[in-house]
Order: sequence, then C-alpha cells, then structure tokens
Amino acid sequence: MRNNICYKFLHLVLSILPLFLLWLKITTANPLGRQLIAVGRGVSNYKCIDEEMPSLLYFKAYIHEDPYNYLSTWTPKEEEATSDWSGVTCNNQGHVTGLYLRFLGFKELGNLTNLQILSLENLSSCTIENLDWLSYMSHLEELHMDGISLAKADNWVNVILNLQNLSTLSVDRCELSQVKHPYVNSNSSSIASLYLQNNNLNSSMYHWLFPLTSNRLVDLRLSGNNIFIPAVFGLSNNQFNGTLSPKLVNLDISANSLKGAISANIGKSTILYIDLSNNSLEGVLSGAQMSNLSFVEFIHLSSCKLGPRFPKWIKTLKRLTHIDISNTRISDTIPEEFWNMGPSQLTYLNLSSNNITGKVTNLTSNFNSEFSILDLSSNNVCGHILNVPSTLQILDLSENKFYGEISFLCQIVDESLFFLDLSHNSFTGQIPDWL
Repeated sequence: MRNNICYKFLHLVLSILPLFLLWLKITTANPLGRQLIAVGRGVSNYKCIDEEMPSLLYFKAYIHEDPYNYLSTWTPKEEEATSDWSGVTCNNQGHVTGLYLRFLGFKELGNLTNLQILSLENLSSCTIENLDWLSYMSHLEELHMDGISLAKADNWVNVILNLQNLSTLSVDRCELSQVKHPYVNSNSSSIASLYLQNNNLNSSMYHWLFPLTSNRLVDLRLSGNNIFIPAVFGLSNNQFNGTLSPKLVNLDISANSLKGAISANIGKSTILYIDLSNNSLEGVLSGAQMSNLSFVEFIHLSSCKLGPRFPKWIKTLKRLTHIDISNTRISDTIPEEFWNMGPSQLTYLNLSSNNITGKVTNLTSNFNSEFSILDLSSNNVCGHILNVPSTLQILDLSENKFYGEISFLCQIVDESLFFLDLSHNSFTGQIPDWL
C-alpha cells in the first residue's frame, strides 16, 4: 500500500489541478527511506486561488516530520490565505509558482510543472539518479539543489539546457565530479547565474561547462574545486580560451589548483567581483593593465603571489570597496600616497601576513564613512596612529611596529567595534572603559 502512495497522489493532483503535478517516489528500502522532513520559506504578494489548496494539503499529509513547524501554517481555514503558507508563493493569477522545501530520505522528486522557482537545498542523505522529471518544468527560472548528490545523474547538463527559461542554477556540493556522462551535444544555455562550488571538479569539466556559460552569464562561482588552468580569464590556454560571457559581473574561482601567471587580460573585463584567492597564481599587474577595471568593487587575491612589489594599481580603482591581498609575498614599503589617495570607497582592507614596511599615522583619509574592517597584522608597519575611521568594526594591527598612545580608540563609535587586536606592538595608554 505504501508503494502506491505516490501514484495515488499524482492521480488526485491531476484531477484537482491540471497545472500542478507532483510525482513523488518514496524510497522503501528501509523505514527511514519513507520519511519526509519539510523545511520551507516563501513570501507571496498574491493570494493563491482556493482550488490549489487541496493539492497542497494532500501533499502535506505525506510529510512525516516538520521539525521547524513550517507546515503548521498549511491549514484549511477559510480565513487564511494560501499565500500565507510557509514555503508557498503564487503569481498574480493565483497559481502556485514557487515551492521552497527541503526533504529527507527520498531518491527522486517528481514534476512541478507550473513552478518558476524550485528550491531543494541541503537534502540530507539524498541522491537523485535521474533529472528527466525536470523536463516538464518549462516555466522554471531558478533551480537550487545544493547538497543533493547527483553522482549518478547522467546527462544532467542536457536536462538543464532544455530548460530554456532557467536563469539561475545552484548545484553546490552535488558530487558532480563523479558523473560519468554529464553531457552530450544539446541546446545553448540561458543561465545568467551559475554556482558549481565544492564539487571536486577538475579541468575535464570544460566540455560541459562552456555550454552552460551563455552570453547572458553574469555570475560564475567555481570555488572549492580542483581546477587546473595555466592562466586565468584565459586566455592563452587552449582549454579555457576566453569564451566566457562579456557580461560577466561576478567571478569566483577561489580555493582551486590554478597555477601560472595572472593574465594581463584581466584588465580587459568589465567585471565587478573577482575572487582568485587561495590559488598558486602569480604575476605583477601594472596600473595600465588594470585601467579597464575602473568599475571593479571587490578583489580577493589572498595567497596568490603578487610580490615582491606593493601593487600600486590599487589607487587607480576608485570604486573599490573590498580588497584582500593578504599573504601575497609582498616585501616592500607601502607608498605614502596610498594612505591619502582619496576619494575612496573602501570598506574592507586586508594587507596582513606580508612583509610590508612604511609609516602609517592617519587611517581616515583613505576610507569612506562606512569603513568597517582593517587588517594590517603580521607586517613591519610602524607609526604613531593619530586617527582611525569612527565606524570600525574590526581592527587588527597586531605584530607590527606601531607605537604611541592608543587614544585613537576613542574616535570609534561606541559599540561598533567587536574585534580589536593591538598585540605585539609598542602602544601605551589606557584602554577605554567602553571596550
């Protein structure tokens, strides 16, 4: 009887709501395999039509655990709108278009044909071996499957490419490196945001990555893999030959196995967010090479090999808000004009774990009024600090050669500072009472 639950459910849904189909195959290998745990979110500005309520209530009946009590709002009371139900969103015509749920212990999820957003993130101990059921979701625009094992989902790339309205795909921690046959020739992609972090991918994935990277791509995240590329943004490598979208705004390839020189062509992009940190990249970039990055706001190059010279191109990036060049083998005197290069938008600066020398006295002129994080630790910077931004939240000046009174701490707004490290310097004076 238990084995027929899914099929009975499907027939009932079809009879009540032709546009809302759900086929759910419940694993029967052990008792835990038949348990469903629901965790959901969802906010709708529109009231769902009453005709869709029975289908959702029938679905709720077969969810055996609701540890966060999300489905307690799914009640048949006339005074309560379906749009107030947790995890359910509806469009302006009243049809269910979004279902945000997390389940435990099933192997395949069926078709939700009218959905635009499907979020199935972090399904504990869940494996999906076939994604063909997604083909029925012609309206799907966002798909989040983080934490689900797709190790046996052959041709999953083809299924994704057939979703012509899909603009966001997130498959973080899905064991994609274990898929034997992810892709054969198929359609072009409509994806704008592609998240493939932490899948143990290597350079063999290029043959299916490029079909997913259309000219619409603005956000690509590949951090936490094992990608080998002799040059980034590539440019000179035969496998990675510069076919990325010209509209690319965010690029995260941090924590991979990238080697070789940082290409000068990095400056030819219009990218806003760059994270190449924790790789074995190296290279000295000039101001001229970086001149076209005038709109960049976020650069993380920590643990790359930028040294030994201090990168003077930083002062040319007037829109920069975050920069992390910690542990980049810089052994140089920081230019005096660096601290007076304003106007600046910096809110995060990390120069730690280098061998930077030079004198610092005024830390205010280089940062905007919302400056919050400054880390100069583990260098050889010296000076008597006179002024600091009043909005600092994190200040780490440890393991340097600073000296003088710490009265500058009184310039920080009460309760804004939650981390302070001045150790291994020659500071003197009283610590403010409010700390």
